[in-house]
Amino acid sequence: MRQDEVKNFTGADSVYEHQENPELVMETHIQPFEKSVEQMLSYLIERGILNK
Repeated sequence: MRQDEVKNFTGADSVYEHQENPELVMETHIQPFEKSVEQMLSYLIERGILNK
C-alpha cells in the first residue's frame, strides 16, 4: 500500500485515538482467534448489523 492511497488510515497517516468508552473490547492478544470472531459476530448480530 502506498502512503497516499488511503487517507486518514490509523497507523499510516493518522494517529490512534484511545476511546474512553469503547462499544466493544477485544483482547486478541490473549484470546483465541475463534473467540475473537465469535465475539465480533455476536456484537454485529445483537446490533442488527448482521443477520443470524
